[in-house]
Amino acid sequence: MIGKYIYSLGLELEGGINSISLSRFEKEMANEIENFDDHYSVGEDGSVSVGCPQSFPYEYCRYWISNIEIRFWHYDLNTIIYFVKRLWAHLFRQNHTCGNHMHIRFTNLVYASIFSLIEAQNMFIDEYKKRYSENSKYLYRLENRYSTACLDQDCINDNMLNPNGSRYRAINFRSITDKKYKTLEIRIMPYANNANELIDMIMFNIRTIDMIIERFTINGNIVVKAFDLKDIKRLYNKNGKKKKLMIREVY
Repeated sequence: MIGKYIYSLGLELEGGINSISLSRFEKEMANEIENFDDHYSVGEDGSVSVGCPQSFPYEYCRYWISNIEIRFWHYDLNTIIYFVKRLWAHLFRQNHTCGNHMHIRFTNLVYASIFSLIEAQNMFIDEYKKRYSENSKYLYRLENRYSTACLDQDCINDNMLNPNGSRYRAINFRSITDKKYKTLEIRIMPYANNANELIDMIMFNIRTIDMIIERFTINGNIVVKAFDLKDIKRLYNKNGKKKKLMIREVY
């Protein structure tokens, strides 16, 4: 487990990399991480465009992949950090067309319900603004169309419950309904210039999530009104039409 409240973390990393370097990286990870193929996948993202750096040799750039999306999850934080460091060591690169996403699987799904409250999301955004107050790259993510922060409860309700609503929220509930993984997605992370910057983002998210859960619980029991995730689907009918909002105590 990652901690008291987080069972595992999944990363979605957009960027560019040489195809030969990628193959070497995958072989290295397969030798060092048990059941690596079960934790790793790779694809493409049409919104991403990372050119081969001019400082790299022409022959190296011939095999450059400019729009890759690398996905990795694990329940051990040190393994995740090691994965990130080795990926950058194999010359993975990001730019302004990239974003990084983090999927959180909680030790108890009920902890995710805390983030259905505008008070909890505001707390997360306030911490984010304080941490990155002098970095425009991070502040821009609050209004980026792929990671807009919710400003009211209706926005959160729509993200959680409307099957036709937007998933492009700073804190995204749409993956909670995934039958296999049931994760809360943090989409607010911008591109990283190096591995240490991404690791800093990951650690900030973990600390902030833990802090918010502590604020809303006593001995692991939620002490404020929050959505019971078992009732979420009842709030919308099959056509996505909103029903009367039902909130009850969760203990």
